[in-house]
Amino acid sequence: MTEEPILVDSTCLDALADDHSPWRDAAISAMRGVADRPKLNTDGVYADFLLENARRGAERRRIAAALVRRFDDSHRVEVMHVSRRLLIAGLRLYESDFQGTVFTLQQCVLLHLAQERKISDILSSERDFAYVGLNPRIRRSSGR
Repeated sequence: MTEEPILVDSTCLDALADDHSPWRDAAISAMRGVADRPKLNTDGVYADFLLENARRGAERRRIAAALVRRFDDSHRVEVMHVSRRLLIAGLRLYESDFQGTVFTLQQCVLLHLAQERKISDILSSERDFAYVGLNPRIRRSSGR
């Protein structure tokens, strides 16, 4: 039996890239907890993450690019190309009313992939994913 893949949101990458993130330890712990599971990501998530870090200077660009390379090389990641089909499916969800939750287009593409592949877990600190049936695996301990 093949293990169910786990989606990877940019909030996971953000926390791993930032030594000062309050989510860093939780992201590292979540990654360790699912180390043997296949990961599913999109080139759009990587693009959003790299774009955000491009605005933070040369050192952050270097760290972000190194993380994407290392993550992609060593964590059993399948990176889906955001094809026209995925873009349109994500756009339909983006236009939906999620009852007060706000998802980026790339998060909507991940939501579509979760529905399509019957995936239940996501490496994300975004609690809003729980409202649409996904289990965000990055959680801070109550002592922080």
